[in-house]
Amino acid sequence: MLIKNRFIRNDHIIISVLFLFHAINNYVILSYDKVPLVNDEYHYFKFSGKIHSILKERLAKGKIIEFHKYFFKQGYKADYPPLFVILPAIAYLFFGISPDIAIYSNNIYMLIILFSLYGIGNLIFDRKAGLYAAIIMFLPGIFAFSRTVYPDFAIAAMISLTAYLLLKVDNFRNTYFSFMLGLVIGIEFLIKWRYPFYMLGPLSCIIIYSIKNRRVKLFKNIAICLLSAFLVTGLYIIPNWNIILKGICDTLVVKSIPHSDKPFYYGFYPIAILTHLLHPFFLFLFLLSLIII
Repeated sequence: MLIKNRFIRNDHIIISVLFLFHAINNYVILSYDKVPLVNDEYHYFKFSGKIHSILKERLAKGKIIEFHKYFFKQGYKADYPPLFVILPAIAYLFFGISPDIAIYSNNIYMLIILFSLYGIGNLIFDRKAGLYAAIIMFLPGIFAFSRTVYPDFAIAAMISLTAYLLLKVDNFRNTYFSFMLGLVIGIEFLIKWRYPFYMLGPLSCIIIYSIKNRRVKLFKNIAICLLSAFLVTGLYIIPNWNIILKGICDTLVVKSIPHSDKPFYYGFYPIAILTHLLHPFFLFLFLLSLIII
């Protein structure tokens, strides 16, 4: 046991060094990157600056509770959940407002991805697999998003953490990790409310497998998971239900065709699953696996 614990501590040191390497790498690249933010990146940055101003004003007046009310009771009408823009807004308090600081706030998500993938590999196979997963994760196509003011990197981090907790939850036999899984789901929902589309597959597999094998405390722990998720998101969902419903409907139904002014209605995610997101053959294998697991 002592040897195993020593190996795990050493692994954590390796992952921390890996994190520092990538963080410094991003710092060097951004010091040369002078391309201005455009489109959605500019929108996120501008809105995070607005949140910073409100937060700074409330702190100066000693009325931080009013900052809470801004999101959860009144005034918040943005088309995105608040959490992604709050993190850089807090970073601005210490380091000033700039696009680079907004990007550096992604370091929190980088840590989450590294340790989550290490945990997944360690649980599925062994600690070496966990280290390999953490190392090869930073392929250019993924790592590049850590240098953007988009929520994609944050979403990838929280999905990685959710996948790790789905393993730790032990088919909903573990009450503690069922509660923690719900908290993470709630946090992810506050980053992007289309999150259920991303985790519906793995979560469905775990629930169906647990039901088929009649796991002890199954429904109790599922209820705990859902309740803890609602505790995180409820204060946001209830006063903003109409905005969320509109966002979900806009996801399911797109009202135009690229390069055409003619209105056209189609279900974006249902069709995307059958086109560029998942080939029909692999969709069939996934549905089949839900039955025969």
